[in-house]
Amino acid sequence: MNLISYDLRATNPEKNVFRFYKLCAGKDLFGHWSVTANYGRQGTKGQVKGWTYNTLEEAQKHIEVSLKKRDTAQKRIGVNYVVKEYSIDI
Repeated sequence: MNLISYDLRATNPEKNVFRFYKLCAGKDLFGHWSVTANYGRQGTKGQVKGWTYNTLEEAQKHIEVSLKKRDTAQKRIGVNYVVKEYSIDI
């Protein structure tokens, strides 16, 4: 099984910030790489978006861009995201 997953959390009760961001990438039945992002307020099912790429490199690039945006959370929402769980099985 080819799988990459990240589970990030941004939590600050004083600012009423309780966010999650989950990224998952794996091969589909046709051999393409599928990247799925699930994000929203903790305690909700959140929103889901998905993208499909032909190569692992393209999927990894998308993941890198998404994670870099999470690095700017301090400026945008006042709280940094923290990696709760991370796994790569390629």
